[in-house]
Amino acid sequence: MLSKVECKLIKGDIVCFITNNNDIHAIGLLGVLAAGGVYCSLPRHTTQTEISSNMMTIKPTILIGNSDNFTLLTKMGQQFDCIKTILLLNEFCANKLHIKSQSIERALELIRDNDIELPVMSGLSDMATLVMSSGSSGTPKAIIRTNRNLLAIVAITQHPEICPLRADDIMLSTGFNHMCGQRSLFSSLTSGAQLVVWGDDHSNEAIFDGIHDMNVTNIFTVPTELNFLIKNQHKYNKTYLKTLRDVFCGGAFLSQHIYQQIYLEIIMTVAKM
Repeated sequence: MLSKVECKLIKGDIVCFITNNNDIHAIGLLGVLAAGGVYCSLPRHTTQTEISSNMMTIKPTILIGNSDNFTLLTKMGQQFDCIKTILLLNEFCANKLHIKSQSIERALELIRDNDIELPVMSGLSDMATLVMSSGSSGTPKAIIRTNRNLLAIVAITQHPEICPLRADDIMLSTGFNHMCGQRSLFSSLTSGAQLVVWGDDHSNEAIFDGIHDMNVTNIFTVPTELNFLIKNQHKYNKTYLKTLRDVFCGGAFLSQHIYQQIYLEIIMTVAKM
């Protein structure tokens, strides 16, 4: 992650990413945690009103943006005293804006000063990430995840009877602003598996085409995508997702009827679901 001089990141600082999902974002997430910071993320297409509302809830000290929202985030930095640093995700964004603003990608190429011993030691009860709720029942709320929560999630999902990820497996990750996307990243790293990271702009069709094209073996999905698969099963034969072995579903209750339709009629080769 960025050095103390460049980023002024200190233990407990909240770093909010409002950008697309990619490898630099994943490395930045890990860097924030290694430096003792608190990771938070909002979808790239979050509106100005939503960002402003979330800033009052999150109170971040560092914002990470892209070429689409950097100007807006700069204005946010003038409105909220808690924000001390605004960075771009990568050099592509900086070049697109024709500015020399600091980016996470550029910082990764620099020699880091040894002024901070990494990883920064923190307690199990210390806050590690903030996950914003959907706001379906009102104003979105920041859900705190401690180090203990993250370790427990990884331990549970690495259990051989739940998610036996192996080094030759390929895990599909959703957005890092979702806990399931973060869990996919941590589990893949722990097991040595490969990780497919989807950007923000994707359709249900693209997800299933990606599973087929990239030989994905494990996914963490939501009922919406599974329902899409049922409604459009005529487009997918029973061998289209032949590499898929483990399917995890979260976010809402999955009825027995949907489960049977998917397992028996579509994903015949899935071992566990």
